[in-house]
Amino acid sequence: MPVLMIYGIPQRIDEHLLMVLSATLSHVVCDFLSLKPNDMSVFFPADRLDYDRGRELICFVEGLFEKLERDHQIRKNLAKKIAETLKMFSKEYLPECRPVEVFIKRFDQVLDGFYSMN
Repeated sequence: MPVLMIYGIPQRIDEHLLMVLSATLSHVVCDFLSLKPNDMSVFFPADRLDYDRGRELICFVEGLFEKLERDHQIRKNLAKKIAETLKMFSKEYLPECRPVEVFIKRFDQVLDGFYSMN
C-alpha cells in the first residue's frame, strides 16, 4: 500500500484544498499502478516550524510493494506523475514554490515485514 507523505505545505492552505489535492494524487497513483483508491494513503504532516513553508514541496512515497513489474522506469514515471501533480497545485496555490521533489522507496513485504488488519 503506497503512502504519500507531502512536506512543505504551509498552514495557510485550506483543508478543502488539501482534500482535493489528496483525491487528485490518489487518482493519479491508483490509475498508474492499477490500484483501488483505498489501497493507498496521502498524508500532509504538520511541521512545527511554518516559516518558509511553501517554497518547496517534498514527497516521500513509502510502502510501495516491490514487484517485478515495478522496475526502475515504472518508479521513475510514477515519481514524475506525482511531481507534475504537485507542481500544478503549487503553480496555483504556492507561486513562491520552486522545487518539487519526489522520492520513491520500495518495500519488500518478505524482508521488511508487513501486516494489515481491518
